[in-house]
Amino acid sequence: MPLVLRCVPLLLVAALAAPALSAQSKAAAAPANREAVPFQQSRPAYPESLRTYRIRGEVRLAYDIDAEGYVQNLRATYATHPDFLQPALDVAKGWRFRPARKDGKPVSSSREESVFTDVLTPGLEAFEIPAVAVKDLPESLRYDRPPSIRTLVPVVYPYEQLLANKRGAAQVALIIAPDGLTRELRVRAASEPAFGLALAAAMEAWEFEPAVKNGAPSGAILTRGQEFKVDGEDRLVSDGTRRLLRILSSENPAIVDLSALDASPEPLERVPPVFPQKHAGKDGTTEVEFIIDREGVVHLPRIVSASEPEFGWSAATAVVRWRFAPPIKAGEPVDARVRVQLDFRAAEPAPAAETPPTPTDPSSPAPAAGSPPPA
Repeated sequence: MPLVLRCVPLLLVAALAAPALSAQSKAAAAPANREAVPFQQSRPAYPESLRTYRIRGEVRLAYDIDAEGYVQNLRATYATHPDFLQPALDVAKGWRFRPARKDGKPVSSSREESVFTDVLTPGLEAFEIPAVAVKDLPESLRYDRPPSIRTLVPVVYPYEQLLANKRGAAQVALIIAPDGLTRELRVRAASEPAFGLALAAAMEAWEFEPAVKNGAPSGAILTRGQEFKVDGEDRLVSDGTRRLLRILSSENPAIVDLSALDASPEPLERVPPVFPQKHAGKDGTTEVEFIIDREGVVHLPRIVSASEPEFGWSAATAVVRWRFAPPIKAGEPVDARVRVQLDFRAAEPAPAAETPPTPTDPSSPAPAAGSPPPA
């Protein structure tokens, strides 16, 4: 009996000590300092609008993770095509993390990463890239492996022609340099100058995986044609733009001035325009007006003024890649018209908008800037 009485306290002590030892072990196992760790991170779906293109989607996101593991202050810094932006932003809003820790306590942190969508096949190239270079080209342009599209920038349908439902066409020729950027771009044909300028501005902003010759990056020469029509198979005019066109054709278009909003829309992505090659070494300026729809997507850019037409078209091509938080009036999302000035500096080949959006009167649009095509 005495032996038994002595054993009972020892068992109780061991039983009581076990939870404490277990807690100490867990505390020792949990790092005092660590980065945020994702545990719920889905991938975006491939956008329907790009199913006819063979292009890989990439969106670079920057965001904060709060002390509870939720995503805050989400923004995009790059996309291979604007249509990849919204799917990526939508899924990223639902991501969850085990928050970062400092001195054993959860803390907020910042993070940047790229989100990818898979290439959907079968599909079509955005335009035909010959598998074999033409034999009578200079040696520097006769590749073994053709270039492929890295970044596809949408072509802007000229504002006045679109409002009038006017069709057109243009064709450009360009050289893709060994660094994957376009060089020596020329408009070969255009049914109207604006169509040629619009296509040229878009192609100057495209980026490629360069051609390869003898195992090294090589140049390539390509041509591309573009038809401008509202009902085209390439979806040059999106469903969102069609909706706004219907609104603009009504007697009292419900487009809100920036001054009537609860606050200026927060920019989520603002891509700088490409410096026009024709005016390399020359400063320029332009003013562009556009509509931010109730989802924060930019539509219908209109060149109000430009020191040279190419500056205007470069800016118009850039703003359709911008994304904003939805414009809000009286607590509800609305469509809003804004205007920005963009300044090009010869020493800064990729200018950003220096002037914030200012209100404009949606009921009296000015004519779009126009001029002859580049020489």
